[in-house]
Amino acid sequence: MADIARRMNLDMLTLTGPIEPGLAAQGIDVKRDTEFMSLVEPDTVHDAYVLQMAAGTPVLVTATRGLTPAMLARHGFEDRLEDLAVAALTVARSVEPQHILVELWPCGLPLDPSSEASMKEHRDQYARVTRVFEALNTVNETGATAFDGYLLGGFGSVASLKAAIAGVRKVTDRPVFASVTVDGEGFLNPKKQERIEDATAAAVEFGADVVGFATFAAPEAAVALARRIAADSDVPMMASLAVKSAGKRRGRALYEDPYATPETMLSAAAALREAGVQFLRATADASPAYTAVLAAATAGLDVIRRPSTAPIPGLDD
Repeated sequence: MADIARRMNLDMLTLTGPIEPGLAAQGIDVKRDTEFMSLVEPDTVHDAYVLQMAAGTPVLVTATRGLTPAMLARHGFEDRLEDLAVAALTVARSVEPQHILVELWPCGLPLDPSSEASMKEHRDQYARVTRVFEALNTVNETGATAFDGYLLGGFGSVASLKAAIAGVRKVTDRPVFASVTVDGEGFLNPKKQERIEDATAAAVEFGADVVGFATFAAPEAAVALARRIAADSDVPMMASLAVKSAGKRRGRALYEDPYATPETMLSAAAALREAGVQFLRATADASPAYTAVLAAATAGLDVIRRPSTAPIPGLDD
């Protein structure tokens, strides 16, 4: 497997989206069972990955969001972490992607940023799961490793992001992608006390190799968010565009529904590239068709390392 670190700031890369929407359509309780599917029904997960990679998507993201010990303990599986990690990587490698990122989300424990004990408890969650994956990331006879790095996503506070990065960095120097969830104005949570600039600064300080965001906001807002990150940092950027399912969109005004069809990703991908973004992902309820559009729109393109601040036709008009 190629080393994704060697492609930083070089070519545009699309990540696979979450497989949960496809699993849910099959009647699977994704809130409870996603992380266990690679162990009990690997063929189902394999097929879901194949759909995500149908357009040649180069970076596969594993279905391991809830693999921290605290999350597994909710289901009584805290002693199966290694088995689940092995199963997750086995299925991911079976589809032969160019790159694999292990995805981890917030561990679910309460966090008091003013308490060192609380912060240490959070760091230890990510350090424990990282140790398990690192033990599996052996180099074979061709020099290939089992996976490339970690995607820390879904974070809604700067403190939890810091703890996660610090926990992973305690164990490995492998690439870390750090992503926070923000609204169209760049705020991380409803209290509007932390901004995307705060998260970017923290991510860079604690050693993230790629910084980014996920948002339901329209393309023009996403582009503005990317420009704000570029103004504060020169590390590679990632943008995840969150799609609402048809059921969640029903009854909403069109302007609240910027990604109603996969084709809407075409102009968004072009505009985000102009803003300097290297890594793109369709997330939330996005179907594989959204991922396919992003992959097709960016295949063979180089990163624009000095992003433009000029108006982008069709978005900044």
